[in-house]
Amino acid sequence: MEGLVKIDAEATRRFLVNLGSESYRTGRINDEFIHVVCSGFYAGLFEVVVHDMPREAAEGYIRELRSFYNNGWKEYF
Repeated sequence: MEGLVKIDAEATRRFLVNLGSESYRTGRINDEFIHVVCSGFYAGLFEVVVHDMPREAAEGYIRELRSFYNNGWKEYF
């Protein structure tokens, strides 16, 4: 999972740089923060496997998790 997190964190960093994110430019958030947030997202996704959730429940959980993270990231865009 760490390899996936590294890829996602780097893509997110590049996105923030290309977007001209003031939060990233000023150091309000940094590469370590991005790594932690990306890692938390994938750990959350993995919970559906750990808890052997039924497909319908897992889809709902993942939908909400994506919404939560997407809305959180908007703070830094």
